[in-house]
Amino acid sequence: MLNSVRLQRSSSPRGLKRGARGLHSVPHEASQQLIQFRLRREWFALPIQAVQKVVPLGPVYGDPQQTGVSLTLYQGQELVVIDVGLRIFNDPPSDRGPEDLEPVEGKGKIAEKQQLLLILAKASPQAVPIGLPIDSQPVLRRITANQVIPLSETYLSQGNIRCVSSLMIPPPTDTPVEQPDSPVFILDAVTLLAWTKVIH
Repeated sequence: MLNSVRLQRSSSPRGLKRGARGLHSVPHEASQQLIQFRLRREWFALPIQAVQKVVPLGPVYGDPQQTGVSLTLYQGQELVVIDVGLRIFNDPPSDRGPEDLEPVEGKGKIAEKQQLLLILAKASPQAVPIGLPIDSQPVLRRITANQVIPLSETYLSQGNIRCVSSLMIPPPTDTPVEQPDSPVFILDAVTLLAWTKVIH
């Protein structure tokens, strides 16, 4: 049985406290929580409501044509695995080597390089469970509205990255070490799943 991976909240409790004070100092500014992760050397995020859990990725099968949609077993049941990199970057699936993955801390607190699977929350009990392979330990982020900017229509129609809705701008100071300096692409889960033609 696979074990779920604990989400990282910050590099240190001190960093969390500073962030919390900053949010409380602006009571009228809306905030939301996102799950942030790395994929093919770019950073992405999904709303926390869209994610059920994160587990180690087991063997996948059932995609001889490299369509980006395959199957894996999780707790004795089949789970649909979407190569989110293929859907986002429109590139053929590639073999993920150790150099592409970040170390993941296991039960014994020993960091190992293993690809993780982000399982999306089901819209209904009858929905098909969907998993997205990711390349880094997921990080839980709380952001405010002024950290999010929309992408231009030109980029959305002509850019090389698909299924994204906006950019998350990192805070200028007190940024934990595991958080990127570059903007983070916020994924549109509905658009992403539409590429798979799987009802969720």
